[in-house]
Amino acid sequence: MDGRINGKPTVMKYIACLLCFVTVLFIQGCYNNSGEYKGELAAISDSVSVTGLSGDSVKLVRKASIQFKVRDVEKSARSVSEIARNMGGMIFDQQLEAVETGRKELRLGNDSLLVFTTLRPGVNITARIPSEHLETFLNNIADLGYFTSNSSLHIDDRSLAYLQNNLKEKARKEVLSRASKQVKKYEQNYYSVLLNDEAIDQQIGNRYIDADVRYSTVDMFVFQNDVVRQEVVANYNIDRYNLPVGTRLLNAFNNGWHYFIEFVIALAHLWMFIVFLTGTIIAYRYRNRLKCAIFARKL
Repeated sequence: MDGRINGKPTVMKYIACLLCFVTVLFIQGCYNNSGEYKGELAAISDSVSVTGLSGDSVKLVRKASIQFKVRDVEKSARSVSEIARNMGGMIFDQQLEAVETGRKELRLGNDSLLVFTTLRPGVNITARIPSEHLETFLNNIADLGYFTSNSSLHIDDRSLAYLQNNLKEKARKEVLSRASKQVKKYEQNYYSVLLNDEAIDQQIGNRYIDADVRYSTVDMFVFQNDVVRQEVVANYNIDRYNLPVGTRLLNAFNNGWHYFIEFVIALAHLWMFIVFLTGTIIAYRYRNRLKCAIFARKL
């Protein structure tokens, strides 16, 4: 009796373990099927176009952009470049700029200033990433920051443009192969050159589309909080620079004497006018005295 009682919990324990094991297997199988289903959906979306084309004829060009905030712009820019290189991509453009948002100057002396400047660093980066790694790349660079202000993804279906180029190229080749022998040789050569040039343009256009399909373009703007920079610089206000007081006073005496000499020299150039003016004054006074004497005699 005791053996049966003691044995029931053991059997129940085995049954519970078995049920847990079956449940885990079921959940794992559902997860695997879900992953495979998502992979199939991704493969289908890459090989199906809204134009009705499928397979290798589908040409989807992906362009993404993202703006995110980081602790250090320069370190993050190097990290972005490293991530792109590890995924088989390349940085095509990078512009680092620190915009001045505020400035204050404190005078330390006549020849120096203490300058405080607030700067807002930011870097614009353009990268080309293999299309199969685009989503992983965006997730990795987003992890570099702690705030994403903007993120977008645009897919341009270039399937019809690619097909159009192929059809035009084939049509031109057929025209060249069926060129009429009645056409004059120089005219035939002229039209052949034109058709060949157009065929080359179509081939180059398709090469561009293939390159854009294989490598997606990602535009990034990485920014951080404003930083304060402190430095001591030379006083660029020229009016602040001057000679000592004693030297300035001595220069004032010298300049006064110089101006006086210049004035005397200027008067010396006018000696004729001075003589004439003096003679005129003397003659005027003599005439007045003569008039007074004549008038006194008449009285």
